[in-house]
Amino acid sequence: MPSPGEVAALAEALESTGTPFLWSLKEHMMVHMPEGFLERTGAQGKIVPWAPQSRVLSHPAYGAHVTHCGYNSVFESVAGGVPMICMPSWADNAMNARMVKEGWGIGVGVGVEGGGAITKSGMTKALEAVLRGEEGKEMRKKVGELRARLAEAAGPGGSVEADFKVLVELISAA
Repeated sequence: MPSPGEVAALAEALESTGTPFLWSLKEHMMVHMPEGFLERTGAQGKIVPWAPQSRVLSHPAYGAHVTHCGYNSVFESVAGGVPMICMPSWADNAMNARMVKEGWGIGVGVGVEGGGAITKSGMTKALEAVLRGEEGKEMRKKVGELRARLAEAAGPGGSVEADFKVLVELISAA
């Protein structure tokens, strides 16, 4: 969970860039929104307590996923063909974020400034890079290629099916 200051910084960046958004945020964190944010951004976005993440990420209008980089979130972003803005928080998140950014080139970090906190300027730069910059176009191309490879592997006769059959055989033989 981002800190109260980070929630406010993300809200301010979304508002200042005019970025359309769907934000899944727990109700108890709403008190950290800048005053009047919901009224000013009502036409550009919506905050909900929960959303079906994989369905949202599969929608063609979705341009970027601001994520903590948990394994499932990264997988669902790739499956949806959506570049990521990485905000790793703990455990494997940092390693996953590094793979997203440096290994696959399908995301950016949030320019963390002084003390490790996410700032409005860092989030603004990340949103601009992914949604409006040349870097973002390249990320969308790369994540689209990964998505196609994933669909092939998970489809009928793909490597996922073959690996599952081997696993079933190993378990059955024991």
